[in-house]
Amino acid sequence: MKNSIGKLIVLMALFVAILSIQANASAVSKAVEVDFPSDLPELAQGPAESMYLHHEGHAQEILYLEKNQGRNLAILDVSDPAHVKAIGQVSIAAPSTYDFVQSPSTSIALIRYRDRSGFAVISFKNYKQPALTTEPNYCIQLTLSRTARRVNC
Repeated sequence: MKNSIGKLIVLMALFVAILSIQANASAVSKAVEVDFPSDLPELAQGPAESMYLHHEGHAQEILYLEKNQGRNLAILDVSDPAHVKAIGQVSIAAPSTYDFVQSPSTSIALIRYRDRSGFAVISFKNYKQPALTTEPNYCIQLTLSRTARRVNC
């Protein structure tokens, strides 16, 4: 009796193991697409200092790449990651490289200059022609760890 229970337990364990292996095998995709940098649009190639992903409604995702030490923004449509499309490139009058800090609304992004010279705002109202707005007296209210902190400009 003990021998048959032991065999039954081993048989059940083996059955569960086989089912688990088959379940994992069926989850693997049969079509894998790999994009190499040479397959991407020319604007997506080369170094970029920072990136910003902007949702432009109608399920359109726009990726902005900061290039040329903050002076240019490359604009890419990445709505379908398998088919990245170049939209264009615009000049931005940024005095230095910057990081995208926060997106207070759907049409603007707050940037902070890496040389600690201050903040500015990039407007995406026309997503194909983003515009930099520098406001020297513009102080930002940031929420950090549930407490408001005023940032000196």
